[in-house]
Amino acid sequence: MEATNNITKAYREKAFTIEARKTVGQRLQQARAAKGLTLEQAAIAAGVTANNIHCYEQGSPAPPDVLIKLTSEVYRCSLHEILHSSTPYP
Repeated sequence: MEATNNITKAYREKAFTIEARKTVGQRLQQARAAKGLTLEQAAIAAGVTANNIHCYEQGSPAPPDVLIKLTSEVYRCSLHEILHSSTPYP
């Protein structure tokens, strides 16, 4: 869990470049699409607004608890896969 906290802390503290955050956002969008979820459905499952999900997908930093919930519970993928994958999400 400490490694996950370090990753999400770096993400929130802008250790990731703007370009990297946009890439993470694209992966979040691809993961959502792969599950066949609308913005609204993902938002309800994560406990945030659809606008929040949209902003995260555009590259705004997501709070660590939301990012973890989206990846592990809603999209059923690993946080590492979203943050560090070198290939596009399937």
